[in-house]
Amino acid sequence: MVRLRDHGLHLLLMGLVQGVVFAAIWRTADLQGDVSLPIRLVVDLLAGIPLLVYATEQVPGLTTRPRALIVATLTAIGVALQEYTHWVFDSTTWGSWFPQGLLPTLMLLFVSVHWWVHWRRANPSHHAYRDLFDTTWRNAILCGLGVGLTGLFWGVLFAGAQLFKLIGIDALQDLIEQSWFAIPASTTVFACVVTLGLQREDMIISLRKLLLGLLKWFLPLVLLIATVWAVCLPFTGVSTLFKSASAAWTMLATVALSVLFANAAFQDGSQERPYPRVPGLILSWMWLALIPVAAIAIWALSLRIGQYQWTAERAWGFLVALIALGYAIGYSISLWPLRRNADSHWMPGIAGTNRVMAVLMVIGIVVLASPLGDAFRLQASSQTARTLAMPSAPAGKPLPLDLGFISGTGRWGERAATRLQSATASDPSVDRSIRTLLPAQLATIRERSKPPAKMTKGAPQLVSVNPSMQQAQLWAWLQGQTGTDNMEHRKLQACWSAQPCRVYWLDLNRDGVAEALLFEGALQTMPAVYTWEHDEAKYMGSLSVPVRAGGSSVPLLPLLEAGKVELVPNPWQRVKVNDLEFELN
Repeated sequence: MVRLRDHGLHLLLMGLVQGVVFAAIWRTADLQGDVSLPIRLVVDLLAGIPLLVYATEQVPGLTTRPRALIVATLTAIGVALQEYTHWVFDSTTWGSWFPQGLLPTLMLLFVSVHWWVHWRRANPSHHAYRDLFDTTWRNAILCGLGVGLTGLFWGVLFAGAQLFKLIGIDALQDLIEQSWFAIPASTTVFACVVTLGLQREDMIISLRKLLLGLLKWFLPLVLLIATVWAVCLPFTGVSTLFKSASAAWTMLATVALSVLFANAAFQDGSQERPYPRVPGLILSWMWLALIPVAAIAIWALSLRIGQYQWTAERAWGFLVALIALGYAIGYSISLWPLRRNADSHWMPGIAGTNRVMAVLMVIGIVVLASPLGDAFRLQASSQTARTLAMPSAPAGKPLPLDLGFISGTGRWGERAATRLQSATASDPSVDRSIRTLLPAQLATIRERSKPPAKMTKGAPQLVSVNPSMQQAQLWAWLQGQTGTDNMEHRKLQACWSAQPCRVYWLDLNRDGVAEALLFEGALQTMPAVYTWEHDEAKYMGSLSVPVRAGGSSVPLLPLLEAGKVELVPNPWQRVKVNDLEFELN
């Protein structure tokens, strides 16, 4: 076991086990619908624990017991937030996986795990800012490399599969389409990238220095823009600025880029001067321009909230704006004479500000993503109050209402609809147009909460010049695909529509068994081609349809029925109709 850890093989093994279990769940459980709690917990644990283990691997000074506590606690918090999101939306939206809580959870885990592993009590021998900086950037780079190289791995496989298909070999394409291979391969490749990156930490450090060394030269540009903007603001006023609905987000993006570039210059604080002395001093004072940028962003958001009340986006935006103002003010502390004289390094307030803002960021995310101050609950409550406070519209004029928050805030939207219904029934001063708009939102909720319509059984219309013995087998196989979600099977939903599929039989590969050319519903072009292996159908692709000069596709089915068919010699026979050839792709 020690040898596994010494060579990083325990991470590879964990990635492989993670993928195998994921693949087993994917093949045995229906993950498209309302997944049971035990399966959701297993999936969340499988997703969270390996990432936290990777993040805490080879952290100097971190012993086994505090590391296990960190991984277990943060995993539990992440799972709890995901389950809370499920509880909010499961009654109004079909499914079990809701993206609304994913990004906040990932941000929470990323920030908190690095802060905690370098907290003095958890890691008494390594609590300096330099260690926090090293671990955070190491993991950020490893995460980017893992995602990028895993994508490159699949790009190579897909390119190889297409190369083999050119000579009639489909084995590699068939392999990479199998979930039992694709999922474990992805998780194992990601684990392999992390393992190799940890073993070549000097290369990660060199890459980090190169990246940050380039990024720091963007700081003068963004601070110059912010300074000129702040100087122009008293002359231009803010009226034009406040007319834009995205003004606050534009200003917050400027602050965020400035924080990134400032940290690229500061790095771990060991450099005395990342810039020459005079330009560095000028940049320090130019940083003050970001305080009005962040403050006016808060002002702009406050005006929008005052006019249109809270939404989930505005709640998160307000948190980001407060954090941006905290960064702007915190970094400016470096300009205080006492601080500047006590520390000769460039902008020494960056290190302390980063620690404080990390804590505030974690607190803010927990509040808005949990029952403590759920952003969606805040939106539903605020928008309901705003709707009820609106004065009745004059006769004949509709009230400018937007009740979309009802269908977009999950369980809180349902409760808001109930409150609005009660208010319109009991309070004569409430505009009656609310009552007419509510049914549409309730219908949207009902529609979202219903699973996709199952394909109903029916009898297909089989058109065949050369009848095949596989007709009954094909239909039995098609009926067995009603619960699958493969891309090629999804197209078969048209077979159970008002106009069922039409099947034409033709031996395209000269193996003595006719293939099925399946035309979807009323479509008479682009038939899906199925061949037979081991008494079951196998999707091979579709016949590409040439386009006429006028831009319309050639209808193939009527020409097949008329007998205007000729096979062109090829590993797989092409279908030739007049002067046009249809090729399987």
